[in-house]
Amino acid sequence: MSSVTGIAGAVVSMLVVGSLLGDCPGWRHLGELGELAAVAVTALSLLDLPLTLTDHWVGLIERAYVLCVSGWFAALAAVVLHAARGGGPARSPPDRAVRRGGRA
Repeated sequence: MSSVTGIAGAVVSMLVVGSLLGDCPGWRHLGELGELAAVAVTALSLLDLPLTLTDHWVGLIERAYVLCVSGWFAALAAVVLHAARGGGPARSPPDRAVRRGGRA
């Protein structure tokens, strides 16, 4: 149960943070990578479910999605370190409510 929660949390992190980073001009590519990684981890996790019943290739699939999740966390760490050293994005992301035509 804890591994399912961990993978679900990582996928949500990839989607939410990837979407937020996608609005920052300097980090757009990382945001797209996060969203792509979320799709990959979800697909690999769903592929892993039937393979657990057969015991074939389960370890390979698990290693692939753990590599995706670890890569995502490493990329986030690099972003935090870069921003902490004063190398943040060129400008702050636009306010989502204003961008969508709503009220701030």
